[in-house]
Amino acid sequence: MNFDSFLVKKIHRFSVRHRGFNGVMKAVAAYGHGAFLLYAVFLWFFPGTRRGKYRRLCVASLLSVVMASFISFLIGRCWQRKRPFLAERSVKPLISHKATPSFPSNHGMNSLAIVLSLFHGKAPGRFFLAVWAVLLAFSRVYTGVHYVTDIIGGWVIAFGIHRLVYRFFYTPVVVPLTVLFSFISDKIFRK
Repeated sequence: MNFDSFLVKKIHRFSVRHRGFNGVMKAVAAYGHGAFLLYAVFLWFFPGTRRGKYRRLCVASLLSVVMASFISFLIGRCWQRKRPFLAERSVKPLISHKATPSFPSNHGMNSLAIVLSLFHGKAPGRFFLAVWAVLLAFSRVYTGVHYVTDIIGGWVIAFGIHRLVYRFFYTPVVVPLTVLFSFISDKIFRK
């Protein structure tokens, strides 16, 4: 048994013995990413002098998520790692999930990609969302849909994409997209 299997089985045994905790973990695993969407809406419409800065953070986060998801898609096409609930007989998933490739964890990867942008721009609420991202990642392992290395792999991709976005794509892509998206949203949601 490898270390990944050992950890997943150990965490799964905990979930079987402590069922009271399962409801919270199931909710976070299934719907936790929604917190990032709600926060993006809040940040996009944040009033005051920092609105432009926060909107650039939203667009940089969106670009990071799109780029990271594309990398994840390519990895999934090359390596179809089975999810724990398919590969380990003793692991029963606590949430329903398709039999898509397990590596990397898109939830872990994308939530960290967003959090890194928030820290880069010193956005309000970044510490709360960093803790939330870790809880979301753990919940994916807890519910039996990911291995720990799926999370770690997703985080490594998120760090790499963050570096790429802020080093090479910020001025030529993020800034003009922010202007365009701001023009559209301001026309639709006039004050």
